[in-house]
Amino acid sequence: MKIYLKKKLSVILFALTTGLFLSSCSKKSDSTTPPGSNKITSAKFTITVTGVDPAEADVSDFDFSAFNPSATSSTYWKINGTTQPNQDGISLHAAGFVSQKTYTVELTQPANVIDVGITCINFNAPFTVSYTAEINGTVVKTITNQSVAAGVNFTPIFTYP
Repeated sequence: MKIYLKKKLSVILFALTTGLFLSSCSKKSDSTTPPGSNKITSAKFTITVTGVDPAEADVSDFDFSAFNPSATSSTYWKINGTTQPNQDGISLHAAGFVSQKTYTVELTQPANVIDVGITCINFNAPFTVSYTAEINGTVVKTITNQSVAAGVNFTPIFTYP
């Protein structure tokens, strides 16, 4: 009788352990995107600078770079609709914001990562900076009328995927 009870108990424990073991396994991910693939299919940045004076040594630089190890071209950017050939990195500088206050920068091909560096340094009268980043159709960052007063540095860096 004891042997029968031990066998029955062993079978029950084995069944419970097996069931517990199998139920703890996770399901396979539903993701169809392979690792390292392009995460950014579209990007649009709008930059407005008002009141900057490069003659007074004010600095307002906006630097954009993109990376895609499987890219077939090094042309990544358009500025105000004009393609910038063979440029994986571009810059907008203070002098450009004197004649034109707003620029639109767009990605021309998919990228794994985009870095944006903003450097605003004011030595005299204050100026303002506005910045909007739209990645894959969604606004992910907005800075509205950021004042850069005399003696102040505004130098954020943004990395997107």
